Amino acid sequence: RELTRLEKQIVAVGPRVTDRLAPGLTAAEVDRLEERLGFGVPAQVRDWVQWANGHVLGAFDAEDQAACLFPRGRQLDVETGIEVLSSRLTIMEDLHPAVLPPEHPLLLLEGDDESFLVDSGTQDGVVWLWSVIGDLFEPVYDSLADLVANAIGLCERHLLRLDHLG
Repeated sequence: RELTRLEKQIVAVGPRVTDRLAPGLTAAEVDRLEERLGFGVPAQVRDWVQWANGHVLGAFDAEDQAACLFPRGRQLDVETGIEVLSSRLTIMEDLHPAVLPPEHPLLLLEGDDESFLVDSGTQDGVVWLWSVIGDLFEPVYDSLADLVANAIGLCERHLLRLDHLG
């Protein structure tokens, strides 16, 4: 699995971000989530939330950059992601009225000025970036697997500063 490769890269290059990640959801919990949301999630999203579901409670505070799994992105647990996204989606749409938003978005990574959302309405889970500073709200990866592969590549080339990641 690509997430296992990413975890190995993080461990090999820098501190143990993965120690701060909460256990993933079970298959039954993901099934219940899909039922509650009213839509299914792509297999890649299912793998993601079964790998880890946010951070261990108290693993970081707002100023703790060590909790970032990707640059400027803390992994949110599914419930927190749903709450945060519901409060921000209207803002995103107001700021970018010409952009047709994701059909079934889930917020996966949250930073101070950037958020990564995955569109669960697409087969592979197209990943969107909302950047407040960059004034962007657009798809940036064709799939969650592409985002993970990009992070692996950056780790392998030592282009990620993992002291900032974790």
